Amino acid sequence: ALFEKITNFEDNTFYDVSAWTLPLAFDFDYASLGSRDIRGNVVGEIITAEFPSESAPARADFAYMFSWSNYYAPKAVYRLLNAGVRPKFANKPVTIDTANGPVDLDRGGILVPLGWQGGDLMDSEIHDLLSVIAREDGIEVHAINSGHTP
Repeated sequence: ALFEKITNFEDNTFYDVSAWTLPLAFDFDYASLGSRDIRGNVVGEIITAEFPSESAPARADFAYMFSWSNYYAPKAVYRLLNAGVRPKFANKPVTIDTANGPVDLDRGGILVPLGWQGGDLMDSEIHDLLSVIAREDGIEVHAINSGHTP
């Protein structure tokens, strides 16, 4: 339907942009192809996309933190909330001290404190959940062992 040229309309009093022919609307060069115009394998080789993955974070004593700028950060926060975790966010840029050295995170960084989550959540369960987030959502999760900033 995006490439279909519509020239006859049932009612010419209504102007609907959904009837536009996409390549004409954006002035693209294009040509129509029929089934006889396609010979052989025009698709090419199949490419398997690799989803980004991060390694599991080290075990933290104080909290975990990750950047909000990752594409899948909202999905990660949903996973946390759905599991009963109560994350916080940084309302200004912050530098955190990790086992791998200081890490700078922009405003909006997500903090997952340990020890006060309430309910039946154990710190080990939070670590396991953040490991899944790192692996499946491709988010680098930083382990924080102290509340002190560098």
